[in-house]
Amino acid sequence: MSDSERPRPRSSRKHFRAGDAEALRELRSLLLHQHKVLMEMARREWERAEGRVAGPGELLHLLMEDPALAWLRLLSSKVARLDAILDDPEDGQAETLVAEVDGLILERGPEEAEFQIRYESALASSADATLLHVQLAHALRKVRGPLPLLDPA
Repeated sequence: MSDSERPRPRSSRKHFRAGDAEALRELRSLLLHQHKVLMEMARREWERAEGRVAGPGELLHLLMEDPALAWLRLLSSKVARLDAILDDPEDGQAETLVAEVDGLILERGPEEAEFQIRYESALASSADATLLHVQLAHALRKVRGPLPLLDPA
């Protein structure tokens, strides 16, 4: 039997098509909006503890360098990687990133404990963060598609 005639194993991953780019753009937009909400909350918390942030440049510097904001860099990196995928898609990258975002936002695994603590706090104290969380969950379902059925074979 030649390679082209062999049955291919059934994959649980959704392979993205050109039409899926719109769903990825929606996910990116929601992630960016949630990042802004969380960053504003972090800025207010920082200012209560350390004093006024001089402006957007200082806030960006704090986001990139300050250990107290390292938890937020996890989300920043997901947005940046999603931008790169949308600009130059490579096979499998989107699926991997969507799974990472899903794990960070929805599954809340132990790997990112500091992010989870801060994110849970934001959801508990901000209606905007909670609404965006619900929208992110919906967008993730759209991108992932339905859960795969078990293959009886």
